Amino acid sequence: MLEQITVSTRLGDVPLWGRFETFDAARPLVLVLRGAFAHVDYLDRLPDALEGCDVVLAHLPGMHSPRLVTSSVGAFARAFDECVRARFAGRQVLRVGISVGGLVVLAMREGAALVATDPPLTTASLGPLAARLRRAVAEDPTMADWVWNVFGIGPFGTEARDYSEVLRAVNVRGIVLMGDPFADVRLPGLMAPADQAMIAAVPGLEAVALKGVGHNIPRDAPEALLRAIRGACRALEPRAEA
Repeated sequence: MLEQITVSTRLGDVPLWGRFETFDAARPLVLVLRGAFAHVDYLDRLPDALEGCDVVLAHLPGMHSPRLVTSSVGAFARAFDECVRARFAGRQVLRVGISVGGLVVLAMREGAALVATDPPLTTASLGPLAARLRRAVAEDPTMADWVWNVFGIGPFGTEARDYSEVLRAVNVRGIVLMGDPFADVRLPGLMAPADQAMIAAVPGLEAVALKGVGHNIPRDAPEALLRAIRGACRALEPRAEA
């Protein structure tokens, strides 16, 4: 059973979920940011699969959690950076992000390493996801500004979003798992070949292309994600214990 705490930031309250009573400051801490419109309990079993580290899960603000004063990748990154400084100062933090959560961890400044899965650096190639997002807004019109701000998808058209600038400020080593944009699955990878090439060109980032795997890497290639997280956690262990 995961416990919820709430961290107050200058941009708004941010809920976090974990087994906080068992946390050990000597272990690496894995901060996992779920993607847009993820199910409320998406990845809740991840802590059971990651021995030797503490796991904190979060939804993007506005997704099963309060909104911030503004909804944008940059605002999300600043808020989660505040959470790390407020609650986990001094910890070896691995930031992990799924989809849009991957964009956020690329944009964050706090932490010692990162793992991102299929972060959509540009939204011009969202393909079938655009129809899903419009349906989500039709079901809940209060999400219209969130979807417009983050994805550039509105009821009367689209406006491309380019998040490639987050790559210029990446400040830690990391792994980016990339879905296959040509995979024969319901939702292929959302990173165009040009996006994947940009990731591969960033010093310190290891680009891992998963052939035949779609956008939802935690569901379709869970072992690849676990290997990446476990490897990053081992690299964060204190040198005296290495």
